[in-house]
Amino acid sequence: MSRKKSNFIHYSKKYIFPHTDFYYIDGVKHPEIPLHTHDFGEIVFVIAGKGVHVTENGRYEIQRGDVFVINGDQKHGYLKTKDLYLIDILYSLEHFEKLKEEFSNLPGFNVLFVLEPQQRQNHNFKSKLRLSETQLNKILPLLNTFIEEAHLALPWGNAVLESFFKAIVIETCRFYSNTKTNKARQLFRIEKVINYINKNIDKQITLKELAEVAELNDQVFRILFKKTTGHTPANYIIEHRISIATHLLVNENLFVSQIAERVGFKNKSYFVRKFKEIMGVTPGVYAKSRIK
Repeated sequence: MSRKKSNFIHYSKKYIFPHTDFYYIDGVKHPEIPLHTHDFGEIVFVIAGKGVHVTENGRYEIQRGDVFVINGDQKHGYLKTKDLYLIDILYSLEHFEKLKEEFSNLPGFNVLFVLEPQQRQNHNFKSKLRLSETQLNKILPLLNTFIEEAHLALPWGNAVLESFFKAIVIETCRFYSNTKTNKARQLFRIEKVINYINKNIDKQITLKELAEVAELNDQVFRILFKKTTGHTPANYIIEHRISIATHLLVNENLFVSQIAERVGFKNKSYFVRKFKEIMGVTPGVYAKSRIK
């Protein structure tokens, strides 16, 4: 079920898969679909046929073996479909946030689920994962078992779907980590930097350190990082620290000063000021508004 929204369609999780955090679309002979958005994520596997995937910022041909991720409100659609067969694994964005910590250091994860969708949304970015026949045949049994389990809707089904979803993500990221294209190599450089930031979020991090992790000189690194993430390294680190702090405020019984130190702010007043700049409220007000 859907509703009209500014001349395009918006699909809502509560209508498409209301009682679970995971679902699927088994799209045999997938039709043309106009630009639309949704409040869930999806990882798309092209099983057969061909078509054109369209976003606000460009379009590109898709064919058997292609894999790409759509994050929530990114407008996209399909044109010129010819015997197009897609398997889409749908997932609740809220639940996926809880899984991201587990996957954050998995090689290929940040490229596939964060950097590529961001590039596709902000630029005419056409790079994507294309599975070989061997890789596609290896992951198809996982996809088909996921679909079978989702269709049966048995007790504890959500837990089973989560386990298969994790297996699909891990296997796909393993495939992606072996990609050799120039675009992919650039994204993997930035992924290494993001993983380094995640591991050292409680420490002081310098531009020189990050450039060394990326194996680039300072200037080239700054340009590539800004082009890829939309942020300077310094701004990215601050926003990432605040993002982690929001999670800690709601889920950990810690003082604000302890949270500030946990995410790399040595000065509590500076942490409160940056938190309010980014989130619009102080840490204390934010925590009270989220705790039920």
